[in-house]
Amino acid sequence: MLFKRKLKQFNPEDPYTAINISDETVYGGIQKVFESGSAKQILFVLNQTVDIQHVKLFESLRNLLKHDNPQVRAEALRGLYHYKNENLSKEVNLMVHDKDYQVKVAAIEYLIGNSQGQEKELIGKYLNDQDYRVSGATALSLVNEAKDNPELKTFFELEKIIKDRIGRLKKTENAEELKFRKINLLRMIGKAGLPQYFYIISESMKSNEVEIRNQALLSAGNTLDSDFIPEILKGLRNKRTRDSAVLALANYGNSISDYFEEERASCGTTTRPAGR
Repeated sequence: MLFKRKLKQFNPEDPYTAINISDETVYGGIQKVFESGSAKQILFVLNQTVDIQHVKLFESLRNLLKHDNPQVRAEALRGLYHYKNENLSKEVNLMVHDKDYQVKVAAIEYLIGNSQGQEKELIGKYLNDQDYRVSGATALSLVNEAKDNPELKTFFELEKIIKDRIGRLKKTENAEELKFRKINLLRMIGKAGLPQYFYIISESMKSNEVEIRNQALLSAGNTLDSDFIPEILKGLRNKRTRDSAVLALANYGNSISDYFEEERASCGTTTRPAGR
């Protein structure tokens, strides 16, 4: 399939391989996938075109906000984030209350990115939302935004927010809400990269709940702290946590090889007791 081959050859870091939306083969293929493709096919195309902002794609992406698959809705929002000349805030505002968590996060990040200087007011509003899921999604969005905006990190006292949310765990009696809060807290700590809270990740790796163990593994991988690698490797032994462990290790990239080299060197220089 010519269209798919052209997408696969695309390298966003190489301007000479940029996808040519003016090419009717490419544009027609994208349109066809967005209109009648499977969720898997749509996600593939969204992944390949996420960094492209072209007026011809805007309405197609907008239509995907109504797709049945929540991952498609979330990825479409992330694509629309870059269209700064088209503000869909009124439409996206409703998606903050989507049933799916990843859609909530993508919607809030879209609204923050298109708040036209009102991001502090917007974040403050949703941080205090009565729906703990909206508040949690906003807190995670704040962590993501604060990476490139130190002012937001300071203004909202991100470390204090995390500390307060740790304290809330003991006060939460509803089992479903408690699990959400634990998982969301792990996501925040992993993304924020604050070592003083890494103990939460370590403790969660021993949880009886597999969802929490899986998120702890993913969060450990997000920190890129080599101290977590031995525990992540243990996750490979259990089929219920294996996929998360693989994804966590993938985050380390080439540095994982350095870790194993250091381990081999350390074992090789260990002095054996006499007589053995």
